[in-house]
Amino acid sequence: MTSSLRRIWIPLLLAALFAPACGLVAAAQSGALVLWDFDQGIANSWGGRYNAYMREPSWARTYLDSTVTRAASGHSLRVTAHRESAGFCGLWLDFYPGSGAPPRHVDASAYGYLSFWVKGTKGGEDFEIELTDEESVDHEDARPRRPLDAYLAGGMTTKWQEVVIPLADFHGLDRSQLLRMAINLPKQGDFRFYLDDIALKRDPAATPPPARVSRAPAAGDPAATVHRALWVWRSKPLFEEQNREEADRFFAFCARQRIAAVYLAAEFDPTTEAGVPRTNLRNADSYREFLARAHREGLKVEALAGTPEWAVRENHPQALAAVEAVLAFNRANPPEARFDGMHFDVEPYALVGYSDPEFQPQILVQFLEMVAKCSELTRAEAGTRFSCDVPAWFYPAGELERGAMTRGPRNLSRTGQHGLVRLRPARGRIPARAGDDEYPQSAFLRRLPHVGLFR
Repeated sequence: MTSSLRRIWIPLLLAALFAPACGLVAAAQSGALVLWDFDQGIANSWGGRYNAYMREPSWARTYLDSTVTRAASGHSLRVTAHRESAGFCGLWLDFYPGSGAPPRHVDASAYGYLSFWVKGTKGGEDFEIELTDEESVDHEDARPRRPLDAYLAGGMTTKWQEVVIPLADFHGLDRSQLLRMAINLPKQGDFRFYLDDIALKRDPAATPPPARVSRAPAAGDPAATVHRALWVWRSKPLFEEQNREEADRFFAFCARQRIAAVYLAAEFDPTTEAGVPRTNLRNADSYREFLARAHREGLKVEALAGTPEWAVRENHPQALAAVEAVLAFNRANPPEARFDGMHFDVEPYALVGYSDPEFQPQILVQFLEMVAKCSELTRAEAGTRFSCDVPAWFYPAGELERGAMTRGPRNLSRTGQHGLVRLRPARGRIPARAGDDEYPQSAFLRRLPHVGLFR
């Protein structure tokens, strides 16, 4: 290992080894133990992760927001959801990595309360809080739940409010073996609210220790010269004739933030021919005009698409149909008005079955099969490439992920060597405006293809 690598990795290694212990010492002194403060990206200080869960037609999304926070810096977790009578949706937050073997628990025996902060966008938002222990991990109906409105007089408002729930109210809960917290949305409607600073407390007045604050890297660090990219999931506002200034604002933002690549959401009209899924790119004229301007501005633009269900083998034809639609669009247009590639954000870990040790390796292997199939489809097209997002924490991950992603002819390492996989930082951990100074931990990797901004 070179001296420059030692300077990068040894401090990170020491921080990883001692951060959990330091957190427990601080908890002992303050009377509160922080479970999630959302200032470490999409993993907490112990490596636990969170994500939305859903079944159509209901849905939920999460976003690390640096603009709505309780403190002067850091992030809160923004939750946006649509709940219908059919389906379900919500959010789960693991305290430790879910794939750990044996699983690790939080021992809350010394604590009497669960505390967290909420803020609504309209007021009146409501949800259930659910805690999972080792006994109830495989028995959903046995997990104790409590309604939010039972602990907020007047309900959620547009101001930050602390919610303090006695752990004794979660009947039947084994406090010594806590695994996960969930936010369930049982009521129909559209919701957007913010969540922050989830902690265990010995008494309601205890104050959690202050969160660590990330700092910008010094000159010469790899993070100072990273290639910036922008994921744009809402492309429609950029195409509206009555709102032309939105596109002007977008390109000015890209120039100001030194954006080199844009992953632009592609909208499709799905069809079926002879039982085979087909799809066409919607608003082709708008994409053609946008791409021509983007290339004049010096930007590379790839078509962005993906849903967790595409990772499963039976849904691979849908993923391939999306790729073929983009290739067909490119064939019909001049070079200056073509996509530079196809970019997937599939997120297989958002599938309900991913947390099950029996299904997780199968999902990961099928995910890699999907990546390989799509890559083969684009390889024959000159000037077009395929890439797929992989979050920075995804590899190396737990034992199950490592086994599925590193064995066999189609493993993550070999796929990455062929340029198909791009490391993506945790959402919200990169400066979104001038003056911000936070960088993701993945910015310290020696090989960092892209660091992205998210909107």
